[in-house]
Amino acid sequence: ELVEASRESARNNQGTVARPHHDKESLGEDSDDVGSTALLENGSKEPVQSPSLSGQTIREAALCIISYCFLSLGIFKSALDTTREILDIESVTPTASCTAHLYAAEALCEMGKEEEALAHLAAALEVSKSKITSAEVASIYVDISVAHARKGNIADARKAMNVAVEKNFKHPALTILAVYLNLKEGLVEEAISLLQHGMVKAER
Repeated sequence: ELVEASRESARNNQGTVARPHHDKESLGEDSDDVGSTALLENGSKEPVQSPSLSGQTIREAALCIISYCFLSLGIFKSALDTTREILDIESVTPTASCTAHLYAAEALCEMGKEEEALAHLAAALEVSKSKITSAEVASIYVDISVAHARKGNIADARKAMNVAVEKNFKHPALTILAVYLNLKEGLVEEAISLLQHGMVKAER
């Protein structure tokens, strides 16, 4: 349930673990112009030619979507294999690489291989660096926290959760994550308080 909550919140955030997202870097700088129309001097409109996309760009996007579909269907081995195919592409774009690492992490977590999942999440942070928003960074740290929690490393799970809170305290998965960690440590009253008030604060 904890992993599912993390997955759903990530989808809602459009951030990380389980949603295909491809920016201009992966789809070409003029991707916003696809399907648009140009106003001619005489006032009439005609379709603008769609920019040509490279074969690699199309392949990366297609594989990301395929991996996402496998994850949604619960076919985690195939999802993982597809992410490896993405990462094996020579000169893979940062966007596709980050997405592949995130999907791989989710698949591995579902397969009980949390240590490998953590390695992919670290790689996703390294690849993306300043290219993603604070909300998306928060989603990655929520996933890191979930992976640690599944391993039973509650202290490390809390550290990752605190980073997520600092990056985006409104992240929808934080409350259930904090409740879970409190219950694992026997802090029942704190868990109940969180469920009543729904406010998670970073611990110092």
